[in-house]
Amino acid sequence: MKKVVGYIRCSTNKQVVDGDTLRNQRIKIEDWCKQRNYELITIFEDGGKSGGAKVRSNTFNSMMELVDNKSIDAVVCNKVSRFGRRLSVMVSSVEKMIESGVTFYTISEGIDTSTSQGRFMFNMFGSVAEMERDNIRENIKEVLQTKKENGEKFCRAVFGLKVKNGKFVKSNKEMKVRRRIKLLSNKGYSLGAISKKLNDDGIKTKLGGVWHRQSVKNVLNTDINAYVN
Repeated sequence: MKKVVGYIRCSTNKQVVDGDTLRNQRIKIEDWCKQRNYELITIFEDGGKSGGAKVRSNTFNSMMELVDNKSIDAVVCNKVSRFGRRLSVMVSSVEKMIESGVTFYTISEGIDTSTSQGRFMFNMFGSVAEMERDNIRENIKEVLQTKKENGEKFCRAVFGLKVKNGKFVKSNKEMKVRRRIKLLSNKGYSLGAISKKLNDDGIKTKLGGVWHRQSVKNVLNTDINAYVN
């Protein structure tokens, strides 16, 4: 019986595009393996990870270790776009699979890299997906730049700012928290230590949630002046 692992991924800001949630991806992979009588070893899940990141997640690297060790026969993903965003990263990963005798499958596109046609399809779909993402990214940049030049709100939420008459203005309450975060960081506190202090004091994030390392990092890396006139 062929040993297979699945890989599923969703970005945090767009989890339900085309119904491609983590749960739906998992169900499709499980059904696909059952239909073919393949042994599904595990499904590696990268919730909230960007496939365009220069450094792949520990989850993805763990999966590739199984490929390098030739412990599995195949990797299956729902779509090429769920495997990654940058073509160069996807191609290098699939090339490693091919070198290790591991087949890469996609359910939606029907890609099977054990065949020359399947490898051609992978490169074609990967190129198209990357081009579409680049076009969307450029269009978004143009819209955001226009809004920025007009002093309009051009993103969902920035901690330290509030929207007034369609424009960003500073929030005195949140700016005090920003200054505190900056002060703690300058004193050498880690991101985890800062988030713990904020949570212990009952301070909420912009969306009313608890603080995590990434949310603290976002505050430290965000230039408030870039959003206001």
